[in-house]
Amino acid sequence: MKSLNDILNAKAEANKFISEKKYSQAEISYKKLLEDIENLLKNENLENKEEIINQKKLIMSNLSFCLFKQYKVTEGMKYDRIIIKKLDKTFAKSYARLIDGYLQSDKISMANYHYDLMKQYVDEETIKKCSDVIKKLEEKVKSKDQSVESLLMMRNLFLK
Repeated sequence: MKSLNDILNAKAEANKFISEKKYSQAEISYKKLLEDIENLLKNENLENKEEIINQKKLIMSNLSFCLFKQYKVTEGMKYDRIIIKKLDKTFAKSYARLIDGYLQSDKISMANYHYDLMKQYVDEETIKKCSDVIKKLEEKVKSKDQSVESLLMMRNLFLK
């Protein structure tokens, strides 16, 4: 069984793949690291369990990033949902990727839902760091509202 130090060393290697834009290699490494962490967490006598769980969150986040970069958005979103539901409901990067993923698939109401959750659990300063994706969401909502408004106007014209 690997130790936390082994996992941290392997994570550093996987992080190098990201900096080199070798996302598929990083993906493989991070998935292996998640298996190692799960095996480590089976040990009931862990003294550094919180740190291991924190590393699990960070590895899942990096894995999601790699998956997004490879256009495997749905798979990446799966890890971000696990992070905010089970590991850290205040983790802004996961909310931002979920919002972005839902916007990519034109699921504006789901993107809005996750933005509302984000505002509930994440402080304003941190949310400001995600301004690019929030701006995209606001533009999509505005565009959708304008489309609905146009349809209602056309309907009203025909009903007269």
